[in-house]
Amino acid sequence: MMKIKLGQLENNIKAINCLGEKKLPVQLSYTLSKNVKKLIEEYELMNDQRIKILEENCIRDKDNKPVFDDNNAYTYPDEATKINMLEQLQEFFNTETDVDIVAISYEMLETCNSEKFDVLTLGEISALDFMIE
Repeated sequence: MMKIKLGQLENNIKAINCLGEKKLPVQLSYTLSKNVKKLIEEYELMNDQRIKILEENCIRDKDNKPVFDDNNAYTYPDEATKINMLEQLQEFFNTETDVDIVAISYEMLETCNSEKFDVLTLGEISALDFMIE
């Protein structure tokens, strides 16, 4: 189990997905696929709760549907309500959750340093840092 802040889930998913076009060792590709699947499951749960927070005190139309502004953002009856919602969201995004991430060893990453595979850039390795043991 690995602790990950809810607000980091989307970035972690994007980091793994950007490696999808790379030719990687089978074990590394499989591990990344397992991890992204688990992150997506957690992200979907988090997103459902995020929407509940956004919609809790928003303005609603006659059909009880949320009203959006010109920027497609939820609207609120006053600035204090909006600020309260933003504070709740920030607190929620800072919450850590346990995700059953399979760790990647440095040895597994080093297998990419072969002519058969694409070399990982420093940025790609940094993006995977949360799962490297």
